[in-house]
Amino acid sequence: MNYLIVPEKDVAVSDRYAAECKRKQAISIVCRTRRTRADLYYDWGYLSQESQNVLLASTEESREFFESLLKRYPRTGSATGVAPQFMFIDGFLISDIEKAASEIYAFLSDILRGA
Repeated sequence: MNYLIVPEKDVAVSDRYAAECKRKQAISIVCRTRRTRADLYYDWGYLSQESQNVLLASTEESREFFESLLKRYPRTGSATGVAPQFMFIDGFLISDIEKAASEIYAFLSDILRGA
């Protein structure tokens, strides 16, 4: 699974998913929904040092990607975190969350495949 979308109250489910991603050395993208909005959190700080180095080498490309992504999707919240290792982006519209999560996963995966 490339990302997980769960109701905000299902913390145990998202925690199990994140633990499974860590075990499999996969990028973790969790989207927690509440009414008409969703928050997205991604993390790859637990990946192998080699994978982290590849992603860290793309810092400028990542900055540009996330600036573009955040401009394309209306949100009520903010983006916080230490990009590119992890980021919390809140306030996505429910209708946009799956597409945003897919784009983030594809972007980070493409960088790793290009290594």
